[in-house]
Amino acid sequence: KEGPTAEGVATVDKDEIAAAKQAQGKKLDAGAMDYARMMERDHKSNLDATRALAKQGGGKEMSADAKQVHDKNAATLARIGKLDGAEYQAAYVDAMVKGHTEVLAKLDNALIPNAKDADVKAHLQKTRTAVSMHLDHAKSLQAGR
Repeated sequence: KEGPTAEGVATVDKDEIAAAKQAQGKKLDAGAMDYARMMERDHKSNLDATRALAKQGGGKEMSADAKQVHDKNAATLARIGKLDGAEYQAAYVDAMVKGHTEVLAKLDNALIPNAKDADVKAHLQKTRTAVSMHLDHAKSLQAGR
């Protein structure tokens, strides 16, 4: 099994859960609040699946690449966490569009094509479907403001 793939996906899931929890503590409109709840639920589910896959033989705790992604996500969360109301909501949705665009590119250009294990590849393709849906949803929230 490929360790860096599992740990990189798990890192993104953990960061998305933290962002969703932060967002749910802010004053958001109903659409953005529903999005934040969906993000927490979907990323918890994906994190559980990623951890189960890693237990089958793949995954170190954190690779250099995963740490770099986490540090960037944590900095974004700290920056937008100081905002509130409409300002926070706009920054959160923008961060979701940017982050999901980057993850989709990483899945399409590196992780999925380089996956050798069938279970890992299937999990990454399922993850890609969810990421794409999250991106489309975030873009619709972005367009609605």
